[in-house]
Amino acid sequence: MGRSTTRPPTLSRHRKRDVADNVIYLSNENTFDIPVERVLQGAQEADLALVLVAGRHDDGRFYLGCSSCELPLIVTLLELAKGRLLRKIEGS
Repeated sequence: MGRSTTRPPTLSRHRKRDVADNVIYLSNENTFDIPVERVLQGAQEADLALVLVAGRHDDGRFYLGCSSCELPLIVTLLELAKGRLLRKIEGS
């Protein structure tokens, strides 16, 4: 079969934000770890269209899970996250 001609959804930098009170934002001021369960619960309650979970097991193994099979979209999401984290670091 040929490749699909439909385009995957894109991530817009100018998308209107519907921010829930329970969303956890990373900041330079965080001096404590946030429990995994709290972060995952916040994601579940945020009504997300796409989710990407990266983590590390206690023994050091890497975990990566995503709700999309569109690899370019996953890479875009990772790069957006990387950019935001780097800007937070540079702002400190």
